[in-house]
Amino acid sequence: MHKLKNSIRLLASAGLALAAIGAQASYLDGQSVTYTYVNGAATLSSQTVTVGAGTELGYIYQTGDGHGSIDIADSSITATFIRDGVMDSAAFNGFQLTLPNTLAAFGDASFSSTTPTSFISGAHISFVDHTLSVNWSGVPFLNGDTVVVNFSPVAAVPEPETYALMLAGLGVVGAVSRRQRRVK
Repeated sequence: MHKLKNSIRLLASAGLALAAIGAQASYLDGQSVTYTYVNGAATLSSQTVTVGAGTELGYIYQTGDGHGSIDIADSSITATFIRDGVMDSAAFNGFQLTLPNTLAAFGDASFSSTTPTSFISGAHISFVDHTLSVNWSGVPFLNGDTVVVNFSPVAAVPEPETYALMLAGLGVVGAVSRRQRRVK
């Protein structure tokens, strides 16, 4: 009976250790990120915001523009337009979301929903390291249109020290289990 209890304890410890390695914390929630709107060579606005519940920015281009809002969530950005218009046809006319270097870089980005169907194209979204860019040059938007961009970080690879620490912990659990058997 004691062997069964010790085996269960050992398996539970190993399971907890593996779960700790595989556990992924939230990506952007509570982090400070920089939203920059660029039209051609001109930066129209740049603001650092803390990601959380609700809308982070009450504008698309710059403060008071009346075009819509930006909501940055843990793994997505939602742009909601409240006025009809066509974006200028500059080489780049859109926003960039820049993460602090302490976070994992962008590993993937895609559109999950967008009202103007002409917008769904790989040419409109790109990412390099810690900066995600959405270019909507020449795209028409109507009141109520939304664009949702989903993104995820580069998958984290545990450091060798993490595995060494886990194995050392399992070794200690095994040694304690063996010692308890000898005492009885």
